Amino acid sequence: MDREKVCAAGVDYDEGVRRFAGKSQIYEKYLLKLFEGHLMEDLQRELEAKDYEGAFRTAHDLKGTSGNLSVNMFYNKVCELVEILRGNVVDGDPMAAFNEAMRLYELAEQAVRE
Repeated sequence: MDREKVCAAGVDYDEGVRRFAGKSQIYEKYLLKLFEGHLMEDLQRELEAKDYEGAFRTAHDLKGTSGNLSVNMFYNKVCELVEILRGNVVDGDPMAAFNEAMRLYELAEQAVRE
């Protein structure tokens, strides 16, 4: 994994490794698992179906996972989406927030997989 590319894609690699007791191999294993999952597809499907309760749960799961892995740019956008779905952002557009989150997710995924 190219640390510089990963950092440029919004991942705080050093903080992530610290969260895994300095064990970079274990951190990288779990970082890859984030992008092997199906949560983003689930979230998109829930939003398109206007299942906002399900979308909230899925977005909240992504928030926790991405935060623990220090995927910060994606995490920040997912936090915004969670607040929109929670109802704390009255004029928020969940699909617009999702689309930006997806862009950041794909950016981080590409860097992690290179």
